[in-house]
Amino acid sequence: MARRQLPAFIIITAIAFGMVLGYFILPRPLPLTDLFKTQHYSASTKNDHGITKRPVVGCYHIGVEFTKDEASKSKRCAGNFAQIREEQRRVNSGKMESDRWTKHSYLRADSRIVEVGGYTGVDAGRYINLANSYFTVLEPVPKYFNVLKKKFSSNPKVTIYNFGLGKENRNLTFDRIAGDATSLFKNNPNSQTKDAKKETVIIRDAKEFFNSLGVQQKPLDLLAINCEGCEYELLELIIAEELAQYFKHIQFQFHVDLPGIVQQECRYCQIMNLLNRTHSPMFQFSYTWQAWQLK
Repeated sequence: MARRQLPAFIIITAIAFGMVLGYFILPRPLPLTDLFKTQHYSASTKNDHGITKRPVVGCYHIGVEFTKDEASKSKRCAGNFAQIREEQRRVNSGKMESDRWTKHSYLRADSRIVEVGGYTGVDAGRYINLANSYFTVLEPVPKYFNVLKKKFSSNPKVTIYNFGLGKENRNLTFDRIAGDATSLFKNNPNSQTKDAKKETVIIRDAKEFFNSLGVQQKPLDLLAINCEGCEYELLELIIAEELAQYFKHIQFQFHVDLPGIVQQECRYCQIMNLLNRTHSPMFQFSYTWQAWQLK
């Protein structure tokens, strides 16, 4: 009888031992309630060796992941910004003004140009005279919008809009001092200027606007930006939303030391490095005018 019971005892003992071992070693199933919970995943990934890689971000977050080289170059650039300022003070203004207009021999009568920041139309007139291209100019300040309408009313190839561009649709109210309303970023947003007149302008979502122009189907020949501070936000959006590929040429001017612009050194350097993904420089004058062409 004892011999018959021995194998059964061994089997039962083995099963019990296996259950105990499995409890501590094997992964436990999720409770039923956990199966219906939303799982949140971080943006980090693992390389071929199973080591977690964190996304490389810049010093000013715009929703773009940097390569290590881009992040390193941007950091070095921001650290050497005093040198960039010195180069700006020594800029050859005559050559800079010449390059602004002589580098656009590619323009034709059927080319499309968009200028962000028309002001009184001096630059618009010169762009149009280059090839009589189709020209769209944006000017958010009503005073200057009216100047543009009067100046180009007889040209059917010119379209004028009374708004600026940014990362979202919004209205901006700012202080207009002594009739100067050329920049929405000259005033500190946290301060109040005595006796200043208030003015409100319309800012449109840049991505929506460019989509309305059908740039994916027919890229712009030239995007010109001279909006006295909005270039930071606008260029960052163009890069982050992968719109840069739809502009064959981009010409813009950076503006320095505007109270409404935060982290200007970092943002300038990041834009320079990220724009290099799709474009190469035609000419560059430190922290002032420069133009880039699609690679």
